[in-house]
Amino acid sequence: MIDGTGLARLDLIVRLESPLRIGGTGVDVRRDTTGRPCLPAAALKGRARVEACQLCYALDWPTCDRRAAPCQPGDSARCPLCTVFGGRGIAGQVFFADSVADAEPVLTALVRGQRSEAVLALAAGTHCSGTLRHRLPAAASREFALLVVALLAIDRLGAQNGIGWGRCQIQITTPVLDLAAVRSALWTIL
Repeated sequence: MIDGTGLARLDLIVRLESPLRIGGTGVDVRRDTTGRPCLPAAALKGRARVEACQLCYALDWPTCDRRAAPCQPGDSARCPLCTVFGGRGIAGQVFFADSVADAEPVLTALVRGQRSEAVLALAAGTHCSGTLRHRLPAAASREFALLVVALLAIDRLGAQNGIGWGRCQIQITTPVLDLAAVRSALWTIL
């Protein structure tokens, strides 16, 4: 779907399966400019890039860390990761926004070894709605397929996943997402 910015848009829902705390100050969670609790865009983009990188490795696609020369600004042929997410001096084609939570955070005990502290966290069952905009080619492109698969592969966010926090599922809710075209792109990739 193309919106008023001229970019294609994907709407997402992040469903938390365990508590999550990312960012914020003191004991509070990260909040957007209107004071609503949210997941920072950088957390989703970073995790999507990690998942995309693992997919590139599995498919034996070239990535900057495995090429003789990393992607450079002005290169006409870039690795899929730099094409989608950007790299050093290279603008990406995907722009994430913060995902707003549908519930206020709850006071939760965060246990680390022998220490325990009370912090505010988004509770299991919370849904966070967000949007990403992109300039990727049609849904049948390998870059778009890489982005969609990377998003759907995200199963955890945040630094506390070692203690069971941050488990999640992502659902792409954009109604015009042509899954048949994505599936076709995936088959050509594999």
